Parts: sequence; structure tokens; C-alpha cells
Amino acid sequence: MSIAFFGSSNFAIPSLEALHKNFDIKVIYTQPPQKSGRGMRLTNTPTHNFGLQNGIDVRTPNKLTQDDANFLTSLNIQFIIVVSYGLILPNFILDTANYGGFNIHPSSLPKFRGGAPIERTIESGDTQTNICIIKMVKQLDAGDIVYQSSPINIEGQGAVALSEQFASQGAAAIVNLLNNIRQNNGTAQMTHAAQNNEMASYAHKITKQDLILTPQQTLLLSSNQVRCKILAFEKYGLCLNLLERDMKVFSFISPQQLAQITKPIHFDKILQNAIKCCDGIVIPHRITPLNGKQMLFKDMALAFR
Repeated sequence: MSIAFFGSSNFAIPSLEALHKNFDIKVIYTQPPQKSGRGMRLTNTPTHNFGLQNGIDVRTPNKLTQDDANFLTSLNIQFIIVVSYGLILPNFILDTANYGGFNIHPSSLPKFRGGAPIERTIESGDTQTNICIIKMVKQLDAGDIVYQSSPINIEGQGAVALSEQFASQGAAAIVNLLNNIRQNNGTAQMTHAAQNNEMASYAHKITKQDLILTPQQTLLLSSNQVRCKILAFEKYGLCLNLLERDMKVFSFISPQQLAQITKPIHFDKILQNAIKCCDGIVIPHRITPLNGKQMLFKDMALAFR
């Protein structure tokens, strides 16, 4: 049960930890170190550091080549496991594993294939989603579904907490799948459900433009649409112009919380300066003025002159 693991982000760590405890990871493929921070120092990916800490060979190519395929073939790999890697694996790489490649994907496939499934699911206003494991093919996230979780309620939840939850559930699911294959001597009782490509939609990567909403744009959106965007992009902060300045909004006061608030002095001032939508308002909670420190919106609104 030897494995080649392809993954880069923190989302991949729970799966990497679980597989390392239960199987033999021969190599980790991950994105090359990137410059980050004020000093622009080269920084390893989380999976790169995990490999170094646990004595696992780590490879960081910018592009997968036939040399990588030859190397994997020499290791006699049974499985390729892909979790948030960042590159599409060509067929000559997938063909090096006896049982092929499997990918953990946190969306209701074929809905939201691509690089930002959690954020785009929340942004769309969906209240449920699934975690899927697919048998990999060359096309992006288009392979047969070999595991799909029960529907998961995500209403009112942000991308950060959901990412941690889905990473943990995905790790348990991939270990169960491989144990099933091991216990059945390589003939797991898997249901291969083909995806309907005509129903596919794509979760495009988050861009800087996605994170900006002008007052004109918010007036065309419902309050629920604005709340969904804040929840989807809470990791980055949704940039809006409030109190005559640009600021990042990380959370909001829900309608349920608003109903429970005993009206404080000058609360009307908070309402007047909230995010105006086509059907009402959204009151920010945690905000950060650009080049400032994070604070509560109500404190800034009450101090505004």
C-alpha cells in the first residue's frame, strides 16, 4: 500500500497525517517554495514541511515531466492521492500507480469543479454540499465519483471553519477507502458514479476583483448575497467603502443577533452607515480599515464624525 501524495495547502495536512499513520508514503509532491512576508523569504508549503519533519522525500517541480513518471514507476506506487495540489496531473503521471489516482474534492460534483470549491459554494448561496473522492482523469475534477458524503449543512458558516471541517472529514474518507481496498486484496467494493459533464460548473480561483464591492454593486445585491460573499471570503476580508473609507469586512451581525440587541445609544448611526443592499442592510461586525488594525464596526461607526 505505497502512496505518492500530491498536495500543497493546509487543507491537505489532515489527509497527509492520516495516510502517514496508516500507509507507506514514498514521496510528497508539492508546489515550490514561494516568497512571502515582509522579508520576501522563500517559504515552504505546509506539506513540504511535513515531509521534512517526518523523513519523507519531497519533490517540488514547477511542471510534471516524464522524469517524474520514471521516478514514480521506480517506486512501484499503488496509489496516487491528490489533495489541494495546484497542478493538473497528466495521464503519464496517473498511469504510474497500479490503482491510479484519487482526489478529495469538497463540493457536490459535478458542481464547482476547480480551485476554490468551498468559497464558491458559499458565495452561490447553497445551504448544503458534499465531500467527494473521485478516480482521477486528465480533465479537471471530471473523474468517476467513488465516494460521496451525506449532504452537509453549511448555512451561515464561513469558509475558514468549513475548510478545517472538510479537511478532517476528507482525511477519514480517504483512509476508509484505502482500507477497504486493502481488506479486499485490491478489489474494493467501490461504486463508480460517472459525472454529468453537462451539469458541471467551475469554482474559479479567488481574484483581487472578487474581494471588492462598490456601493453601486451592493445596491444591486440582496442582503443575503452580500452576507454570503463575506462568509465566502472571510479569510481575505471583503473590501467595501464604509464611513468614507475603504475597509475589509471579515464578519457581520446576523439578523438573529440583531433582533437580540438592546438598542444602545446612537445605534441609529450604526444602521445608517451599514452596507446598503437592494432589500435592506448588512451590519459589519469585525472590520479592518486599510493599513489599520482589526476592530469592531460598531466602535468605529459610533466614533465616526
